[in-house]
Amino acid sequence: MYTPNGLKIRIDENVIKNVLGNSYDEFDFDSIGKDVELWERFSNDFTLVTTLVAAFISQNILITIISFLLGYALGTIIENFIYSKVLSVFFSLFLGNTFIRILLIIANGIYLYYVIGNIGVTIIQAVLALLCVFHITMVILAPIALTIRLLARKVHRNVGGLEMTYLIIINKQARKLGYTLDWSKASSEN
Repeated sequence: MYTPNGLKIRIDENVIKNVLGNSYDEFDFDSIGKDVELWERFSNDFTLVTTLVAAFISQNILITIISFLLGYALGTIIENFIYSKVLSVFFSLFLGNTFIRILLIIANGIYLYYVIGNIGVTIIQAVLALLCVFHITMVILAPIALTIRLLARKVHRNVGGLEMTYLIIINKQARKLGYTLDWSKASSEN
């Protein structure tokens, strides 16, 4: 299955149809897919915030770099093990806007350089934050993400984090529609 913007969800659509039964047509799969797409960006957006906050508060290069790495790890853990519509909207819709991100980076840079006078932290926070803006963190920190995703697959019984998010959102939408889903109808192939 694919989301509206082409993100691959490794769930057999027939399994979903089997579980949902006659209620299948009542579900808004475009909305579910868009929610999954937003959530998929969470770790990157969370990393941006932790990096900017660490630079602002600590004014220390090493703490800023460590916060960047820990922020990405924690964001990836959250992304793969839970789903929160509130966090998704806050981080991915509000802070996911490139214009807002750039403004935050510039504002933080101005504060660090002109008010504090710390050029080193200003440059480091700008570089790390721009890695988040252009989604390069996903490439640079791939070993962290892959390790956490493999762990998530073990915990979720061979279902990845995005797939688990997809199922959580389907369950939430089913409850809103007044249905209780019977996942025992799902095949063990997923």
